[in-house]
Amino acid sequence: MSLRARGMIYGLVAEAFACAAGFVTTIHLARVLQPRGFATLESALAPAAWLLVLVRGGLDQIVVREAARRPAIVGRLTSLLIWLRLGWAALGLILLAVLAVMRGGEQAWPILACGLLLVPAALSPDVRPRAIQFMPFLASVVVLRATGILVAAMLLVRNPEQVGVAALVASAIEALIALVTIAHEGWPSFRLPTRRSVLVFSRRAMVAGLTRFGRVGLYLVDLLMLGWANVEGAGPYAAARKIVIALAGIGMVVPTLLGPTLARERTQGVDAASRVVGNGVSILIALFLPASLGLLVLAPRGLPMLFGAGYDCGGWALLLLVARLPVLLVASWLQTATVSLGDERKALRLMVILLSLSLFLLPSGASFAGIAGIAAVVLVLETIAVMGAWSALRSRGVTFDFTRQLAPAFVGSLAMTAAIWPLRSASIVPVIVLGVLIYSATWCAMVRVVPGSFRKALP
Repeated sequence: MSLRARGMIYGLVAEAFACAAGFVTTIHLARVLQPRGFATLESALAPAAWLLVLVRGGLDQIVVREAARRPAIVGRLTSLLIWLRLGWAALGLILLAVLAVMRGGEQAWPILACGLLLVPAALSPDVRPRAIQFMPFLASVVVLRATGILVAAMLLVRNPEQVGVAALVASAIEALIALVTIAHEGWPSFRLPTRRSVLVFSRRAMVAGLTRFGRVGLYLVDLLMLGWANVEGAGPYAAARKIVIALAGIGMVVPTLLGPTLARERTQGVDAASRVVGNGVSILIALFLPASLGLLVLAPRGLPMLFGAGYDCGGWALLLLVARLPVLLVASWLQTATVSLGDERKALRLMVILLSLSLFLLPSGASFAGIAGIAAVVLVLETIAVMGAWSALRSRGVTFDFTRQLAPAFVGSLAMTAAIWPLRSASIVPVIVLGVLIYSATWCAMVRVVPGSFRKALP
């Protein structure tokens, strides 16, 4: 087995373990903190996670790429990156302090506690292992972080009043990760970078970082609004949202795998690029349309079973939340395709428009319909993201017609929903197994019946 293949296996196993450990941590915190405390924690984590994208976003991408090209100057690049990160971390802490003062009350301390993770995240000297793709170490860090958060949450968070302690867990474990990385790589020199190097790398990282910041912002705007508006029922919504975003994280594998393929096919012409983009959309719909419908049917009973009493999320809020899953994934893939085809500025312009709309629409939706209004606005924003990215691709001649390719997914999802809907009060695990079997059988049958369907769309 090649080193590259072995490294991919290390990375996939580590991410799978981290996903499972994170889900167990979420269940524990949701049960212990109760809906109100859990909603406070999630709304405090959201702005810190958003600002972490600035600290570890486009800057890391550019510097690590340069270190891979010029390994002789890894030390200088590490010092440069740490100083740039610290600058963004200081700005992030100031913004979080202002936000904490504006919110006040019981939400102030969790916001500040979560924001502390920006400092150790900035100090981690991990340029060299990322540049050479030293996967055993990188995978170990992922496992250590997930295990540390799980163990610390289990041992330290034991009652609903410990929201502040729960907020400190991520920051403490991130500090541990920074110390482990320093022990492995050595203490960075902290050599002051030249003004020219700061300007060059900051300018090159600006577009990539802001686009990624905007994309993550769309993931988090509903949680930010929940914390700001303090609407009723935020806890159950946050719990159901955790499952949706976890499924979305699995779906992000498609852009990761097809992005390089699209970059290669781009040189073969517009038709080849159109085929890859259409394939990605078809795969996402085929996998996550049934997942959304299954979650819609089973969540009213499944959420209280997983997270405890008080987490019953239903009605329009749940419907709009699960409808967001396939739309979110398609929007992310089309944005990735836009960047892969060289339209970074169009992708950034679209993100700016969407975030500007969110500033106006989210408060209006929250005041008009509460959580359902927030979920509806986020779904509308993701739909606009799909349309905007599709328009940008069409301007480059990239078009695709996946109507026939989607027929098996739609028919299979309808058959699955019709079968499990009468059984929604039965035991959940057998119902899930039955739904998977019915969807798979219907999908396979439709692939044989519908000409030019999903089977010919696979890359």
